[in-house]
Amino acid sequence: MTNHFNALDYAHQLEAVGVPTAQAEAHAQAMAGVLEKCLSAAMDNARLKSELEFKISEVAVTLRAEIKELEARLTGEMKELEARLTAQVNEFEVRITAKIEKDLAICRADLERRIDRLEAKMNARFRAQWWANGVMVAMLVGLYFR
Repeated sequence: MTNHFNALDYAHQLEAVGVPTAQAEAHAQAMAGVLEKCLSAAMDNARLKSELEFKISEVAVTLRAEIKELEARLTGEMKELEARLTAQVNEFEVRITAKIEKDLAICRADLERRIDRLEAKMNARFRAQWWANGVMVAMLVGLYFR
């Protein structure tokens, strides 16, 4: 920004409307000082804005890099966790399958024993019935041929 204020022209304008020369010059110098301070403040604000935008840009770049790094690390940790969980699930599956197979073998053996006992009872009853039927047939034959 450039200061286009001309203090001498301003003092002449004041003199033209009847302001004493000493007072007009003092007023012009005061106005020049105020305008310079305002201009200086505006330039400082513009510089600070520019610096702040630059710092924000730097922080944004740094944050993006840190976020990408964190994302990569978390992705790796998640893959490791997934691998560990998969291994644990597989291990559990092996253990539970072995337990089920063991329990199933015990149940089969118990069922086979029960079936064997039932077959033995049925065979005994069948033999007794067979024997009773044989006796009945013998008695009927004996009665018939008598």
